Amino acid sequence: MKIKTLLVVFLVGLSFASSASASTNFKTYAPKYFAGFTFTHFTPGDNSSCSDHAPRVSAFGGTGNLHNSSPGISIFEKAQGTCPSAPEFNTKISTQIVNGHTAQVWSNCAGVAAGKCGATQVKANGGLVTWIIPGSKSMKATVVNVASYNLSLDTLLLVARSIR
Repeated sequence: MKIKTLLVVFLVGLSFASSASASTNFKTYAPKYFAGFTFTHFTPGDNSSCSDHAPRVSAFGGTGNLHNSSPGISIFEKAQGTCPSAPEFNTKISTQIVNGHTAQVWSNCAGVAAGKCGATQVKANGGLVTWIIPGSKSMKATVVNVASYNLSLDTLLLVARSIR
């Protein structure tokens, strides 16, 4: 009985994963390095929080977020021009090249004096690297967002650069 139940759960999971990837109109890219956290697969996003109900995928590692001091990393991918949202990170601190694409690096610099925000705040307050990977005739361009919490800028960039 247990084996049948496990087989059914496994098959349902495969079916769900297949339908999730088949329902997107953009290609997804996975990290080879996930800051020491386990990366299993992307999960479909909750479309109810997206004003345009566009599909997106996400992966989370650790329990860190903007409201605690635990380490964490998250990846969100979506088609370019979809799922508009207000950024949690309020200051662009640099531009980097990530796998041949120009990426913006952001930090949450709330409460930090003007001109004093930089790499230190990425570890203290969270950081974000975002870039666009061009699409093809059949797929839209993919917007990749990698956010870290209580991890260094170097770690954030290592995860971002491992996404292929």
